[in-house]
Amino acid sequence: MTEEIISKLQLWCPVTKNSKGHFVGILSDTSIDRDEEFMDKELLNEWANNNSLKALANHENKMQSWIGGWSDLQVIEKNGHSALIATPWFFSKEANPLAAQIQKQVEEAIERGESPGI
Repeated sequence: MTEEIISKLQLWCPVTKNSKGHFVGILSDTSIDRDEEFMDKELLNEWANNNSLKALANHENKMQSWIGGWSDLQVIEKNGHSALIATPWFFSKEANPLAAQIQKQVEEAIERGESPGI
């Protein structure tokens, strides 16, 4: 999985499928963002050691926006940069219909060759 996603290390954070058919995405990296800020490698490692992060729709910290989370968190290195990659999981349609909708959108976008970002 690392080799497949490491080639995508860039400012845009894509979600793709690995060779096993599982989603994988870059959550953050140490490159400078559009606000001229960057994440510290130590912070990325701290997040990776948590083993789980929540996934929120539209960055809203509300129960209704909690669509799932990220597991299998790893920090990878490329050309002097570090990136935090992870595998998303989504709540069921019964638990949060928005989660099921977003999961389906991601699946269909990837099937069409699009690179949905996070």
